[in-house]
Amino acid sequence: EAASNRSSNGERRSFFSQPPRAEERSPVDRRGKAWGSGSGSLFERLGKERSASAGGLSGLSGGLRRMAPLRNVAAVSSGWMSFGPRLSTAVPSRTSANAAAPVQQDLLAMLRRGRKRAQYSSRGPAEEAALYDGPLRSARTRSAIRLLPRGGAVCETRHGPIQFGAPPETIKDAMQLGAEVPRIFVVGKERFNLRFGTNMADFEFPGFYNFFLKGSQTTVVGSAEALEEIRQVMHETLEGPAPDQYFQDDEYSPFCDPAIYAARPDLHKEICFFKEPRNGRRIAVETLFALEPFQERPEEGDKVIPLRHKIACGLEPEALAAAFKFEETKGWVAIVDRGDWYDVLADGEVVASVPDWLASAMPDPPYVLMPTVSVGPPAFEAPEFGITVLGAADGFAKSEATAGFILWMRGRGVLVDPPAHSAHFLRLNGISSRRITHVILTHTHSDHDAGTFQKILIEQRVTVLTTRTIMAAFVRKYALVSGMSPDFLQRLFSFHSVKIGE
Repeated sequence: EAASNRSSNGERRSFFSQPPRAEERSPVDRRGKAWGSGSGSLFERLGKERSASAGGLSGLSGGLRRMAPLRNVAAVSSGWMSFGPRLSTAVPSRTSANAAAPVQQDLLAMLRRGRKRAQYSSRGPAEEAALYDGPLRSARTRSAIRLLPRGGAVCETRHGPIQFGAPPETIKDAMQLGAEVPRIFVVGKERFNLRFGTNMADFEFPGFYNFFLKGSQTTVVGSAEALEEIRQVMHETLEGPAPDQYFQDDEYSPFCDPAIYAARPDLHKEICFFKEPRNGRRIAVETLFALEPFQERPEEGDKVIPLRHKIACGLEPEALAAAFKFEETKGWVAIVDRGDWYDVLADGEVVASVPDWLASAMPDPPYVLMPTVSVGPPAFEAPEFGITVLGAADGFAKSEATAGFILWMRGRGVLVDPPAHSAHFLRLNGISSRRITHVILTHTHSDHDAGTFQKILIEQRVTVLTTRTIMAAFVRKYALVSGMSPDFLQRLFSFHSVKIGE
């Protein structure tokens, strides 16, 4: 019973399947189940997946290509029963040389971005100039771009900032620097930083900030494929699971008081209540976000970018771009995808050229707001019972980490909604990961689940405790975020179903 249970007729049922019918359900079915994580590191498992595919460069590029930037969106979104293919089933064919060439080009481009990110992560003050090669060499570009503490970069224009990449808690960078939180974000070719287990397209809190505090939308620019996946992630986050993806009937112990079971919540009704209009604005993906794909002839309001501006800036007429008109400043901004970098134009003038790898780059060690108790790792003595607070703030507090803590019992710890980069923080403070093998996940907002996914990827000896509804939403979300198949993600950790009254 490590990975599935069986119905009364003996048919194997995946954990991520529809709940059993009432006549099938038994006390055994309603008890908590755990499905195992298997053995080996994440990279070993990726290697095993690749070894099952065809050999040579085509097989290798097929394995890496699945990580980013090409994904199977339809497989993840087509329904509850279809959680997407195993990684080994999406290998490009070796029989077509024409099909293999783009795959190899994607692989080489991804490796180049990885090398530049590694230089960025390990740079020192004297080495920072080495980053500015190619398009970044110009003094104009260097003066217009600001590298952010948590990762990504902001390009300043006379019409407002444009940000490339959005790691968790990115709005706190702008707030701490006394800068404006951007309303326009650009999605890079790679949206997930595998080294740090970090979503570099986390637009949840920029969307909340601009919608609730500024009364405006957050614009996200990228490829049509990337934007579709982001739309699905935001829908899962903002609007919750679809009605056929609630499992609250199966989240109660058979020993639960019948009155408590009868009073179980109507999750669909509760979600609809929170989506009701506030000040005339409905809370939905379409009202919080404007998703703008790169196009050959992007619209600028009711017009298109004038061809003369493209020619004057050295841009090909067919260049992929997105443009935005600003009524308050009487001008427009265009972002042009040049492959390895993006040109940012303000009123026809190139303001900066931003390399694509910056959108997925992060410093090493990662930036954390959790205070370090000493310069070197101290000898930490885990209490028999106690709490270690990792953060006590919300996603809008500029100088504090989001809420999360460790509950200690008999020298062992349980993480509760760990903030982003909690695993790094614990190592920095001499707390062994062997003491903390369980995580409680309360819901799938990024300020509560980002640290959970990082711990799963970095350490993997993790058991996640939550309800079946939340666990399924978490897997759906991070399959889209990371580009890994849901089936593969389920092998990286163990799950213990929390049941009320057990």
